[in-house]
Amino acid sequence: MTKLSTGEIPDVTSKLSTINSSIEKLQGTISEQETSLSFLQEEERTATDMKPDIWQMDRCQGELKDLERKIATQSKQLSGTG
Repeated sequence: MTKLSTGEIPDVTSKLSTINSSIEKLQGTISEQETSLSFLQEEERTATDMKPDIWQMDRCQGELKDLERKIATQSKQLSGTG
């Protein structure tokens, strides 16, 4: 009994305290990672929602370039240099 109270019990108590401290740190890390994951998931949803708009903008920019080329061609023809 003396061996338990002077040696083993304090050792086990110290180990338990260390383990509890590690658990608390890991829970904090998990919480931070969950927050980060939530933020990234929201960013992903936003990017996914924006895809159709981006595709439409790309199409419009292509059409704009095509129209600019046509306008330049028509301008040359009207000015007699084409």
